[in-house]
Amino acid sequence: MEYGEITPILSACILQLEPIFLLTKQQIEYSELNKLSKIFYESASNTVKGSHAEHKLSSFPFGKLIDEHKIIETSRLLTSSLLIGAITSGGIIGGGTNHQIDELSNFAANFGIAYQLSDHIVDLMVNNRQTGKDNFSDIKNNQINLVVNYSLQMLPFDSSA
Repeated sequence: MEYGEITPILSACILQLEPIFLLTKQQIEYSELNKLSKIFYESASNTVKGSHAEHKLSSFPFGKLIDEHKIIETSRLLTSSLLIGAITSGGIIGGGTNHQIDELSNFAANFGIAYQLSDHIVDLMVNNRQTGKDNFSDIKNNQINLVVNYSLQMLPFDSSA
């Protein structure tokens, strides 16, 4: 199975549009609809910002160390925002309290970052027959991630190079 840039973009669109489709089947109060509109807007906006940030990271020369906070922020924008949108909208539709919705949002944000980190580990550790994804595809595509960035920091420095 071949993965390209289009697969995550289409997946993001589905994650953002499916809750909107489900809303057409619900009786939603205006105040909830207003919250949901804001969540969907932020999710879509942050996904685009994350895609742009990921593209910028991939333009750095391979081997250049990157501030890990930039990498985490990219994961938050790109992946966490999708989960925040989907999960918190479910909490709102399900009648959750503001506190519960905030907790769902925090969970989704952390889960998105954890998902990205595990995906980067899988890229290096698991063969493509198990995942359908080529091993080392992040490195081959110059996709900077926490695992590669941290590994580069651990390499011995040769001042004669």
